Parts: sequence; structure tokens; C-alpha cells
Amino acid sequence: MVKLTMIMFVMVSVPVFAGIDNGLVLHYEFEGNANDSSGHSFNGTEIGGLTYVQGVSGYAGSFDGVDDYIDISTSLGGYSAFSQFAWVKINALQSSSSFIQTSNWYVDDTHGNDGGFDLAVAAGSYVKSWINQPDRTADSEIANSHVDLNQWYFVGVTWDGSTHRMYLNGTEVASSTYTGYMGTSDKNSLVAAKHYGDGLTGFLNGNIDELRIYNRALNTQEIEQLYTIPEPATLLLLCLGAVVLRQNHKY
Repeated sequence: MVKLTMIMFVMVSVPVFAGIDNGLVLHYEFEGNANDSSGHSFNGTEIGGLTYVQGVSGYAGSFDGVDDYIDISTSLGGYSAFSQFAWVKINALQSSSSFIQTSNWYVDDTHGNDGGFDLAVAAGSYVKSWINQPDRTADSEIANSHVDLNQWYFVGVTWDGSTHRMYLNGTEVASSTYTGYMGTSDKNSLVAAKHYGDGLTGFLNGNIDELRIYNRALNTQEIEQLYTIPEPATLLLLCLGAVVLRQNHKY
């Protein structure tokens, strides 16, 4: 009976995780490093001496708001649909602090292409998201309600090619129609900072955990799963605990 219980657990749980990984482009778990566990090897370069602290799932990246950030070492973007989600905790609010940024915020004849997408917390503790065409010939901007300092939130956005949606703790909180396209930038994508011309700004004073980027729009059920399911190791422990209890009831 114990073996049967374990087999049933594996059969039920594996499809859930496999589905959430469909279309996954980048996944930073922040377990003491900036390695990409999506299988695409977009490992980040740690800049400024960021540290790792207890997060929502294992460890999280901790950024000081001064010079800590991660250079993804490639330019993400150009998707016909996408999703980005992460657990974030803002320790101190600055004028605008980036969670992830793939575009260049200042464009002129010398600074080049700024297409891509951005997710940040802006003045007033509003989480904001942008999708940009090259040279900002068209873009989409949405923002949610106020978020508090020193509290973990599961934030993210999706875009299916027509509707740009923002989610907070698994619930849709804002949306906008956008039928343009997403450009790419000539700058590397960043975590916890953003490009401004040839310099950097928007350093995050806070923590980030379980950052995921997809090349498709997740559906409502998938977003709810990401928000509510424990990490696989936790599920395994729960299963083992259930097996132990079942064995104890036999005696």
C-alpha cells in the first residue's frame, strides 16, 4: 500500500510541473547563484556583491539598491506572446526600481534600440509593466494598486498578442489592449536595475525569488498553480510525511 501511495503521487504531480515549464525561457531560482534552470543556459553575472537570504522557496537574491544587479548576458524580447513572474519584496522605495528590464529607457541617435519589456516598482509603490516597440513608436503600460514594503508579493504579467495583463498574488489587477509588437534591445537584459542610455539606474532595494520568463501567455490556472503550489522538494516531504503516518496507523 505504501508503494501504491508513492506511485499515485508521482503520477498526479509530474504533469503539473511539466505543464508550467512549457515555453519557459528563463528561470532564476536564486539558490545561492544566478544560474538559469530553464535549460537555456541564460546564466546571469552577479554585479555589485549581491547576497542571498531566506526567500519564499529556499533562498532569494538580495539587492542593496545601490549597485547590486544581475546581467543576464543576452537581450531577451521579440516575443509574439510572453509571461514574466517572480516573488518580490521591496525593502525601501526609491523613485523607480526595476525587477527585470530588457529595454533601454533613453533613446537618441547614439543610444539605439530600446524595444523589449520591463517590470518595476515606481514612485508610490505601484508595480508597473511596459511592453515596447523599437524606439517607442508604440508601447503598453499598466500599473496595479499600492504594495507595501517588507512584504512578499507574487507579481507578474502576461501578453497574448492582444491583451497585456498584470497579476498580483495570482489575481488579475490590471489590463490594457496592445496589438503592437515587442521589440528587442541592443543592451543585455538586467535583473534589479535598468539601462538609461549608456548608464544604469533603477537599482532595487529588495529581494527577488523564483523569477520566470515564458515565450507564451500563461493561463489563469497556470498562474494560480505558480502562486499556490509548494516547491517540488516540499511536496516530496509532504508525501513522505503522509507515508510515515500511514505506516504508523498500521501498528
